[in-house]
This record gives sequence, C-alpha cells and structure tokens, in this order.
Amino acid sequence: MFQKTIKNKIEITGKGLHTGTINTATLLPAPENTGIKFRRIDVSGKPYIPAIIENVTNTNRRTVIQKDGITIETVEHLLAALFAYSIDNLIIELDGPEVPILDGSSKIFTEEIEKSGIIQQNESKKQFEILHYFKVENHIDNSKIEFYPQNKLEIEVTIDYDSSVLSPQKANLNNLSNFKEDIASARTFCFLHELNHLIHENLIKGGDLKNSVVFIENDTNINEVGELSSLWPEEKKVLTKGVLNNMEMICDNEQAKHKLLDLIGDISLAGLDIKGKIIAHKPGHEINTMFAKKLKKKL
Repeated sequence: MFQKTIKNKIEITGKGLHTGTINTATLLPAPENTGIKFRRIDVSGKPYIPAIIENVTNTNRRTVIQKDGITIETVEHLLAALFAYSIDNLIIELDGPEVPILDGSSKIFTEEIEKSGIIQQNESKKQFEILHYFKVENHIDNSKIEFYPQNKLEIEVTIDYDSSVLSPQKANLNNLSNFKEDIASARTFCFLHELNHLIHENLIKGGDLKNSVVFIENDTNINEVGELSSLWPEEKKVLTKGVLNNMEMICDNEQAKHKLLDLIGDISLAGLDIKGKIIAHKPGHEINTMFAKKLKKKL
C-alpha cells in the first residue's frame, strides 16, 4: 500500500459552527511523509499545526488541535473524509480559526475530494498490527469503545440518550469505500435544552438549521429559550416536541451515523491505517480521543 495525496487544489468557504467566522480552507497536495497538516495563513509566520492526537487540546462539542498557542477548531468532519479516502499527505491552509461546518456533515468534503482526484505516491505506508483486544471507558457518561483485532476495519456505533424524541440507534460501516454513500451525509445534532448552555460557553455562534438538527424533548414555551427566542417570529409561542422546524432525517439512524463519522475523524488523529473491529457505545469527542491515544500507545 502506497501513500496518497490529492491531485488538484481544493477551496472550500463557509462559516465555523462555533466561532461563527467565515473561513476558507484550501487543501493542497503534499509530498510523501508530510502527513496531514493545517496552516493558519492569517497568523504571523503562517504556522503549521499537525493533525496528530498529541495536539488535541479541547473536545467540548468539537475537536480542537493546537500548537504553540495557535488553534484549529472542528477538524473532525474534514479528517473523516480524508481518512475514508486514505489520504496521507495534505496541507490545509485556513484563513481563520475553524474548519467550515458547511451542512454539518462530511458530504461536501467527499464530493470535492472526488472532483480533485487522488494520486498514489512513491512511498509505502507504514504498516502496523495490533493483536490484542482493548477498551476505553468513561464512567461519567457511560461511554465505551472496544477494539477487536482482525484483518479489516469495521466500525459499529450505538447511541442512547434516554430521550423520548431520539430513540436508541445503531450504525455500521463495514468498508471505508462505503463512507461517502452510507455515512458522509449524516449531520451534526443536539437538543434544544442544550443550546443556552452552549451559547453561554461561547459556542455555536455559527449554528443554524442549515448545518445542524435540533431535537425538542418537550413542548417548550418560546420564552424559555432565552436569547434564542429572537430566531422565531413574535407570534410564535410554543416550540413543539419533536424536531425543530420538522426537519426530515436523511435516514432512520442519521444520528448514530454522525457519531460514527465523528469517531472516524477523531481516530484518524492516531496517524495510522487501522485494522480491527471497533465497537463504540455513546461515543463523543472526549472518549474518541482517549481511544486514539490508547491505539497509538499500543503500537
């Protein structure tokens, strides 16, 4: 197996989900053994921030990498697409602090990668094999990720939020070649009752109904949503239990698929091709990065 990069430059512009800033990501082909590196071209010296697990500094509702005080936020959706296409070497220039959220999925990234084309390089990939079962657990949120050795990558994800509007779900990916068709379009999501807390944590400044799915656990008076009430007409009095604005799902298990997408993006930070079966229960960015660190340590 040989290393790969993209054939032609890719430019993607959009707002950041959490910073709200309009950023352009420019994906550039890179030589063998470069790895995946972000570059903040809006910062003096245009520093590079390698997309490696050691550089993860924040996993609160997104994955943030940092080097020498310079950060890149919400890297997981782009990294998932790169991993799915086995792209090893790439420079990602950003003129702001966050990767564009676009529609909240990896769909546009996969489409642009295919338009660009992928080229095989002259250096072979480093091959590793992990021969033993291991797991990571987070008892605070009852999340768990298990690894079973085998000769191909398979991922299984289950989610359960003890919710009356978002039922337990399961998603599987048995081959990375199915990522674009089966997983890439699954959008990010949250609950209405989480939004005020996220706003007070200075997050989701760029969130809207074009880039996320919002679930309403109970009928909610518009006055109870704080500053979010300005998003609706004055005559709107109650937000009805269900999905905000009756947004349709792309499939019955879209939320489990999105959690699988996030998991792929986060574990790609381990920087290696992965062979094995990964079974994740209630994965999130924190436990995903715990798993990626342990995966790398096992080598």
